[in-house]
Amino acid sequence: MSTISIERKHSTTLAHARQLAEQVADDLKQDFGLDWLWQGDALHFQRPGVKGQLLVGSDRIKVDVKLGLLMSALKGRIETEIAGFLDEKFG
Repeated sequence: MSTISIERKHSTTLAHARQLAEQVADDLKQDFGLDWLWQGDALHFQRPGVKGQLLVGSDRIKVDVKLGLLMSALKGRIETEIAGFLDEKFG
């Protein structure tokens, strides 16, 4: 199992950061079929072979992802996509 962990600072309000996190999650759902739900300040997402969370703080956002065996082969591409989404939404 491979893991991805990416953290970015943001300069927006917590409420706006949560809205942006939902936009990221909606994009991931549309592009990759990920289901998601909020638990406190953590947006959890999953699909077969991928499980993770977006942690939204007052000045940071962090994404942690666990990839199953088959998805591990795509780790580099997935990591690049996640970083791109974060940079686009929070950069």
